[in-house]
Amino acid sequence: MTKEQVKDLSDFASVSEACEYIKSLYPEYPKKPAKPAYSSLKTSAHARQYADELDAWEESRKKYEADHGAYMDKVNHLNELLETHIKDVAGVSMVPKQYRDKLWSLAWDRGHSSGYSEVYNELSLLVDIFL
Repeated sequence: MTKEQVKDLSDFASVSEACEYIKSLYPEYPKKPAKPAYSSLKTSAHARQYADELDAWEESRKKYEADHGAYMDKVNHLNELLETHIKDVAGVSMVPKQYRDKLWSLAWDRGHSSGYSEVYNELSLLVDIFL
């Protein structure tokens, strides 16, 4: 998903609305394949069946890992767009450059467990110190 495919986040009335919009763009999380259960292998037919199931699981596991990587790439890209928007709205550009990363780190530490809206609230408070 390119930046052009994402609606302009500045069109939203609040950071909270932009957060909800970005979350709505997250792809569906890939389903992790279940490893076949090992049971007592009483016959060679059971052993072959288990080996075949294990081979199929290994193939589906490779597909899952590729799908998971693609999922994380998309989510990280969307989060980067949202973080840039949050920094713009909070006015981080008005803070001296040497403090910008420190402000973001502090706001992230204080607010990320409650979501991006809270990170924005913390960042806004910190930016106000410089204004």
